[in-house]
Amino acid sequence: MIPGQSKICGNHCNDLPFSHAHDSLNLRSVSLSIIRPKDPEEVLDALSNEQYEKDKFLPYWAQQWPACLPLLEFLDTQHQMIFANDSLVCELGCGLGIMTALLSLKGITTIATDISLDSCKYAAANIKQNAERKKVVCFDWRTMPFSIRFDAIIASDILYEQRWIDPIINFINGGLKPGGFALIADPCRNWWSGFKKAAVSSGLNMTTVKTAHVNHGKTCVEILRLNKVP
Repeated sequence: MIPGQSKICGNHCNDLPFSHAHDSLNLRSVSLSIIRPKDPEEVLDALSNEQYEKDKFLPYWAQQWPACLPLLEFLDTQHQMIFANDSLVCELGCGLGIMTALLSLKGITTIATDISLDSCKYAAANIKQNAERKKVVCFDWRTMPFSIRFDAIIASDILYEQRWIDPIINFINGGLKPGGFALIADPCRNWWSGFKKAAVSSGLNMTTVKTAHVNHGKTCVEILRLNKVP
């Protein structure tokens, strides 16, 4: 979980599906207000056996994981150098939608996406309360629902399982405009090296743009920039 001040939300959150808390996250230039499920175990308990067996899907979205904070800090300080004013960005596996909220607040058109409908409900609430706008799409990243292509794709902490390596790389290659790029942050889990090798093999140019330590220095987060060759 991202560190911050927490409290139980008021009545304005009553349309969300779980009991929830409200965090504040202070970045260098902005402060974000974040609604999240109060207890991730409640979200897990709500998952039926049929839902799990269908695709072995677990609700990782219900908390914010370590790689998000370094990428948020990077986007907060570097967004003007990274994105053009008319950039169209997709956040893949948005979870609580915090990165989309930040970029939307900065005036960058960003679409948040996640496979979980409940995740998208929280993402929409977070984007709305921080940036007075919301563009959220619920879909499976193994399919491509968009006819448009993006200038950039961003994501953090989405490589929990080896089976997601190829679908994520396929989405990046299929979803980016020629010359576009992806920013992917990961706490160097087991599948990270395999993801990097697969990304290069697919034709993407790879650069490490930032490394950072979180979790009291115990976890090293790496942020990759993957460029689609024009």
